[in-house]
Amino acid sequence: MKALVIEAEPCETVKKLAPSSYVGFRMLSCGKIEHLLIADNQVRRVRKGCENCVLGVLVRSGHLIGQPSITKSGKLRFIVADTVDTRRVIRKYGSQVVSSEQVDIRGISLTRKQREIVEMLASNENISSIARTMGISKAAAWKLVKKTLRKVARLHAG
Repeated sequence: MKALVIEAEPCETVKKLAPSSYVGFRMLSCGKIEHLLIADNQVRRVRKGCENCVLGVLVRSGHLIGQPSITKSGKLRFIVADTVDTRRVIRKYGSQVVSSEQVDIRGISLTRKQREIVEMLASNENISSIARTMGISKAAAWKLVKKTLRKVARLHAG
């Protein structure tokens, strides 16, 4: 399956906050989206209708994969399923889209082993203990860690 990595201009409300990171969002029963952002070292909530926002439209249509993030340059970065409907939305809101890159979903989704690696790294395990736990050599563990971190960076870096 193919996906699109999209960078888009955030709405004026989000721009004014100049967030350092994007925590997440939730859909409200009234059809609005509540964005959770970190700005000025505080979690901020922004409730928007997002009717004229490429991210809002794609969220409501169910094409979003994972959580959006904020790039170092202040752009919204998110991954969506590459479908005819998605491309139609991107064309309609093209003035907001800074870049769009097609990727293979396997290149950005973590395998079971890679998720285990992330959990071990989060628990401060080193390469030796990862290799021992997984029953593989240190060289193989190092390759697996590098590949996993590349995928995680692809998902969240900007």
